[in-house]
Amino acid sequence: MSLPARSRTLVAAVLVAALLTACTDAGAPSDQDTASSTSSPGTSGSFGPSPSAELAPPASGFYGVSRAAPVPAEPFTLTDQDGARFRFPRDTDGRVTLVYFGYSHCPDICPGTLAGIAVGLRELPPSVRDQVDVLFVTVDPARDTPEALAEYVGLFSEDFVGLTGSDEEIQAILASFGLPPATTYDLGGGEYGVGHPAGVLAFTPDGYAHLEYPFGVTVEMWQHDLQKLVEEGWEEA
Repeated sequence: MSLPARSRTLVAAVLVAALLTACTDAGAPSDQDTASSTSSPGTSGSFGPSPSAELAPPASGFYGVSRAAPVPAEPFTLTDQDGARFRFPRDTDGRVTLVYFGYSHCPDICPGTLAGIAVGLRELPPSVRDQVDVLFVTVDPARDTPEALAEYVGLFSEDFVGLTGSDEEIQAILASFGLPPATTYDLGGGEYGVGHPAGVLAFTPDGYAHLEYPFGVTVEMWQHDLQKLVEEGWEEA
């Protein structure tokens, strides 16, 4: 399914509002707090904070999945939502950088992922938040013009960077990161969808992405890992 602009705006607004409400209510006792939960990353309903305020990270010290081979920050240059050239990693030097490939017509995974990151960052202190960049690289450059990306990423955060380029450039970047290519599929009626990697790569100032975050990571997990990456850097336990 491909969402029209008005529906995309509504989905983004509802997701962000719901997650903010969930974060606000997370510390208050409720019927949900005493209910058992088997939700985990990648399952339905796992965007909000965990019912447990003391959710313990795994042995690695991070909720993100450790890459067997860290992904080097291979340089690329694309166009951002303001029409300016954006150079990675030069323009993010010294900061933790989340790189996510998706597209604005995505009906669920993309808005869910971006909303979770946006709300997680809002709940962190400015000293941490200002050291995190979020890059949304479109896999649908035919529809995701700079103007379209400006509107889309702005639904989640004015600090997010939307990036576009030629299809060839974007496919080359995916390959350089060891990710599968984006593929289009017909939805009928002149519409199409785009298959793309669902994970978010987290690049650290050492020039590598040691962690990848699958679809369904909770707000609480984003908060924990981003603060730890900014304040302590990458070091697996």
